[in-house]
Amino acid sequence: LVATPEAGGAWRFEILGETRREDLDGAVEVEWVRHAAGRIAAARPGASEPWPPAEGAGPVDVEALYRDYAGLGLEYGPPFRAIATLSRAGDQVVGELRTGARAEAYQVHPTLLDAAFQTIRAAGEAELRPGEVFLPFEVDRVRLAARPGATARSRSRVRPAGTGLWADVRLEDAQGRELVSVEGLHLARVDRRKLFRESLDPAEWLHLLRWREAPAPAPAAIEGRWLILGDVRGAGGRGAEGLRSRGASVETEGGAAAE
Repeated sequence: LVATPEAGGAWRFEILGETRREDLDGAVEVEWVRHAAGRIAAARPGASEPWPPAEGAGPVDVEALYRDYAGLGLEYGPPFRAIATLSRAGDQVVGELRTGARAEAYQVHPTLLDAAFQTIRAAGEAELRPGEVFLPFEVDRVRLAARPGATARSRSRVRPAGTGLWADVRLEDAQGRELVSVEGLHLARVDRRKLFRESLDPAEWLHLLRWREAPAPAPAAIEGRWLILGDVRGAGGRGAEGLRSRGASVETEGGAAAE
């Protein structure tokens, strides 16, 4: 994390990760890759919105939404199913979110924020084609007005943006006051089959396959006295020599003991 102060108390930040690549000769190349960048500044909360929405809201089947996610390979276990109710009203989807996790240690609990993002699929249902998923990769602004705790109400709106979508997500208290807002969340349209086919290619799991020569382990010593009956000039003799080389005391038929 690299943070740089600006005038007025704002900060610019970058989140970078180190990658290391080794070639066949053993040389290591180090590269720093920027994963995210942004600006942090004080902000005023947005205006309150009426609850429930003025337009008539039609219920959304929450269990059907999670079954839809499961069909896409996204299995949400009970701790991550924080959507209690969901309704569609005009251009928005509104819901009530509850998490059983202890939220006191967080500005906004990850489970609660994730549940708000889960509602985007219901809001953008009309834009989806069979087998498609939307993957978030960019966001314009995140505003934290107050800590939501373990419960909140949510509003999600989507609008087309090229081949993808832009989404706005807002968490509110029981009076409709803003707690957290995520504005301009850019979602890329991805074919699920292509996504899973590429991610399951074993060639993508290996960074580099390299064989290294290693010395053979030394043979273990053999104890005791041995008597070999047979062809002492053939297989019997070779067996006797092998045992002697490993410390055994060996006698062959008609011969004397050798250490």
